[in-house]
Amino acid sequence: MMPDQHAKAGSGKLKKILMFGLPVLALVIAATLYFTIWYVPTSGLSEADLRRVENYLRRVDANLGKLQIDSPAEDNAVYELRKALALAPNYGPALDRAREVAEFYEIDARDLIDEERFEEAVAEIQKGLEIDPEYENLLTLNEELTTMLAEQQRQADIADALQVAANYLAQGMLVEPGETNAYAAYQKVLELDPQNITAIQGLDSVLTGLLNEVEQVILTGDLELAGNETLKVASLFPNSRRVNDVQTRIASALRGIREQEEVAEFLSVAQQQLDEGKFIEPDGDNALDSYTEVLNRLPDNQAAIDGLTQIAAQFTAQANEALSQQDFAEALRLAGNGLLAAPDNAELLSIQTQSTGQLSARDQEIQEKLQVAQRLVLSGEFLPPGENALDTFKAVEELDPGNLQAARGLSRLPDQVFEEASQQAKLENFSGARDLLEIAQQAFPDQERFAAMKSEMNNAIAQQEKEELLQDLLETGRRLIASQPLTLDTIDSFSATMSDIEAQFPGNLTAAEQVGDFVNAVNSRARQVSAGGSEDSGVVLLDRALSHFEGNQQLLNSRNALEKAKADRLAEEARRLAAMMGQLAIDAVPWGEVTEIRDAEGNVQQLPASNSTPMLVKLMAGSYTVSIRDSEGGTPQNLSVNVIAQQTAVATARFDSLTADAYFERSSW
Repeated sequence: MMPDQHAKAGSGKLKKILMFGLPVLALVIAATLYFTIWYVPTSGLSEADLRRVENYLRRVDANLGKLQIDSPAEDNAVYELRKALALAPNYGPALDRAREVAEFYEIDARDLIDEERFEEAVAEIQKGLEIDPEYENLLTLNEELTTMLAEQQRQADIADALQVAANYLAQGMLVEPGETNAYAAYQKVLELDPQNITAIQGLDSVLTGLLNEVEQVILTGDLELAGNETLKVASLFPNSRRVNDVQTRIASALRGIREQEEVAEFLSVAQQQLDEGKFIEPDGDNALDSYTEVLNRLPDNQAAIDGLTQIAAQFTAQANEALSQQDFAEALRLAGNGLLAAPDNAELLSIQTQSTGQLSARDQEIQEKLQVAQRLVLSGEFLPPGENALDTFKAVEELDPGNLQAARGLSRLPDQVFEEASQQAKLENFSGARDLLEIAQQAFPDQERFAAMKSEMNNAIAQQEKEELLQDLLETGRRLIASQPLTLDTIDSFSATMSDIEAQFPGNLTAAEQVGDFVNAVNSRARQVSAGGSEDSGVVLLDRALSHFEGNQQLLNSRNALEKAKADRLAEEARRLAAMMGQLAIDAVPWGEVTEIRDAEGNVQQLPASNSTPMLVKLMAGSYTVSIRDSEGGTPQNLSVNVIAQQTAVATARFDSLTADAYFERSSW
C-alpha cells in the first residue's frame, strides 16, 4: 500500500474514532456532571434506611401536592416528614421538605394575621418552627407577632386601667380606699405609658378634686386641718405649683389669725399700761413697746397709732412745762421720750430744737446723734454697712452712758430688724431678708430667732430658685416645641430638658403635657418632611424621638404609618414599572454571545451574568439594538427590536456553521 493510501486510511480511522468517540466522551462527561450536581450526602445512612427515607419523602411530596400538611391523622406531610427526619435529621432533601412545610405554615400564619386571628397564627408559627427551627421568616414573624400581641395587651391594660380610673374619679374615690382609687389607677397607667395624656389629665382632675376638698375645709375656718390635708396632697403631687400656692395661702391665713390674736392681746395690755402711766418705762412693760409690737404686725392699726399719739401728747405737755420753767435739759429729755412714740411730731421736734440751742456742745452732739439715729430708724437703715441706727445709738452711749433714749433705741432695734426681715419675706425678697438676718446675727448674737429665720429664708431661697429653674426649663420646653423647623438637634435638646425636669421635679404634670405636645409636633414635622416620597426623612425624625421617648405609642404609630406608606408607594411604583416592562428573548443559530444591548438613546443596558444565548432579559418598553457575535468572536450582528410592555419580543441572529466533514477537510485531516 502506498504511503498516501496509508495516510488516507489512517485519516479515515481517525475520523471514525472522532465521530463515534466524541459522543461517548460527551456522555461520560454529562454523567459525571449529573452525579456531581445531584449527588446528595446520605449522612452515613445504610442503603435500606436511605430507601425508607426516600419513600417517606415521596409521601411527603404527595401530601404536599394534596395540601395535606398536618391532617388527616397519619396521612399528612408532617407525619411522613417526622419519620424521615427521625432516621436522617441532617439529610439535605429531608431538610428541604421541612423548609417547604414551614413555608406552608408561614402562609397560613400570615393569612390568619390578616384576619386578626392572632392566637391561631401563633399556633401555626409554632408548628412551622417545630418542623424547621431555623426558618428565618418564621422566626422574624414570630418575634413581630409576639411584640404586636404584647403591645395590644399593653394597650388593653391601659384602656382597662383608664376605665377603672375614670369610674373611681366619677365616684369621688380620689385617693381612698387603699389601692382602689383614681390616683392609684392613673399611676398604673403611667407605669405602662409614661406620656399617656389621658392619665396625666386624669391626675390633674384628681389634684383639682383634692384641692377643692381643701378649699371646703378652709371655708369652715379650720385652717390647721386644711394645712394637714394639703400636706397629704403635696406628698402625692410633689413640686406642684397649685399645691404650693394653696399651702402659701393657708400659711398666710394662719399667720394673719395669729397676728390678729397677738394684736388684740397687745392692745389690751397697752391700754392697761397707759392707764397705769407706764408710757415708756419700765423696760419690757410699757405702752410704747406694746403699741410698737402691734404696728410691727399691722403697720396701719389705728388703735396703736392713736395710743402712740396719746403717749406723745403726754410727753409734749410735760416738755412744754419744763420749757416754761427753762429746764432745758429736762425739756429735751421729755421731748426725746415723746419722739420715741412719734418721731415726726412737729411740736416735739420744735421743743427739741429750742432746748438743744440752750445746751452745751456735748449735749448738742448727743441730741444731734439721737436725731440722726431716729431718722435712720425711720428710713430702715438699722444695721451696718453704711450709716446706721445701731452704731449711732452706741455712739450716744459712749458720750452719755445710761442715756435713756439711746438705751431705748438699742433695745427696740432687734424687733425692728426682725419685723423688717419679715416684711421682706412677705414680699418674697428672700435674699434681702437673708442678708439682713446675716448682719443681725452678728449684731445680736444672743437672739436665736435670727438664725432660725435665716434658715427659713435659705429654704425659701432654695425653693424659689428651684421654682425659677423649673419655670426656665418649662419655658425652654415651650420654645423648643414652637421652634421651626423642628430638627434632630431640637429633639435632642427637648429630651435633655425633659430629663432635667424629671430628675429634679419627678412627676411634674406640666412637663408630661409638654411631652405630649412635643410628640404631636414631631409627628406633624415627620409627615411634612415625608411628603413627595421622602418617608425616610420622617422616619429619621421619629427614630430620634423614639430613642429618647422609647415605647411612645403615638410615635410608633406614626413610624408604622410612614413605613406602610413607603411600602405602598414602592409597591405601586413597582407595579407601574412592571406595567411598562416587556421581555426580550435573544437567540443565535447555532449559538452566540450577546455583547451589548443599547436603547434608542444609546444607553447600554445591564446583561445577565452569562452572555451566551439563549437569553431572556426584562426591559422597559422601547426600541433597542442588540449586538451578538458568533462562537469564533467575529464581527457582531446588530439587531433592531421593539419591546412592547407586557409582551415578549424576539431577536435571533443566524451565523454560517461548518459541518464536521467541512471542518476536517479544511483542516487537511
